Amino acid sequence: MTWTKIDDSLASHPKVCAAGNEAMGLWVRALAHCGAYLTDGVVTDAVVTAIVGSSAHAKRLGARLVAAGLWEPLPNGSGWRFHDFLAYNPSRDEVLSERDRKRKAGLASAAKRWGTPRSSNSSGNTCYPSATDHSIGSRDAPDPVPDPSPPRSLGEPPSGLLRSPETPPGGARRSSTKTKTEDRGTRLLEDWTPSDAVVAWAAKEHGVDALACLDEFRDYWRAVPGAKGRKTNWNATLRNRIRELVAKGRAPLLPPPEYSPPATANGDPAQAREVARIVADLRKAKSPAPVTGGRNAT
Repeated sequence: MTWTKIDDSLASHPKVCAAGNEAMGLWVRALAHCGAYLTDGVVTDAVVTAIVGSSAHAKRLGARLVAAGLWEPLPNGSGWRFHDFLAYNPSRDEVLSERDRKRKAGLASAAKRWGTPRSSNSSGNTCYPSATDHSIGSRDAPDPVPDPSPPRSLGEPPSGLLRSPETPPGGARRSSTKTKTEDRGTRLLEDWTPSDAVVAWAAKEHGVDALACLDEFRDYWRAVPGAKGRKTNWNATLRNRIRELVAKGRAPLLPPPEYSPPATANGDPAQAREVARIVADLRKAKSPAPVTGGRNAT
């Protein structure tokens, strides 16, 4: 489809007022005809006659448009030409060139996407052979090359016509929706608890009770909306949060060694004892050494 241009000041233009409504009705329909058939602004006497109904009426309205400066008569008297048509509208060659450019761009895009180059005939029709192709049905046409693919079952489409969106050319399968979802991470589950390794790491490296951070950690991340509330590794996220709390001096420390800590997240008393032993070793290493001499010696 080709569009032709009409100035928004057409209704009040002096030339339009001089031509009158009847002649301008002809002018608009003739303009659409030039855009549809790419005549470069030429409208023949036969076309004008078909629009207005009679040859005499066509000559009368054509003369009125010429007098108003909107049309110019052709030298051979076979029709008219729009005044300055190519100054405001693309020429036939420009329109055909743009169509050919878009057609080639579409073929290149399809070949890039599907990996199969597609040829087209001169008319741009990729589905049917051109009218000049005389090889179809000709006795001199070469024998068809046999298809090495196995026979397909009844109702199965020929190979190459349909392709699963999950299987691009070359056989490499695209990642499934499930894999893409996993790559984006998951939201924090209601009953999520850190691994024993994270609990032991927090106690050994920072003397922090990782389980005491859970309520604040869960409330925060469950309130975060959208993609920001998804993580691929919640244990690593908790470790980062513990580091932040330690740096700010807000991390919940483990109780003294004489206190018997509760079981770990998965209810393993042995793990709890291991945490208590690590804390005791840390506190023992930090305690001051006894005085063994000087004025305070007993």
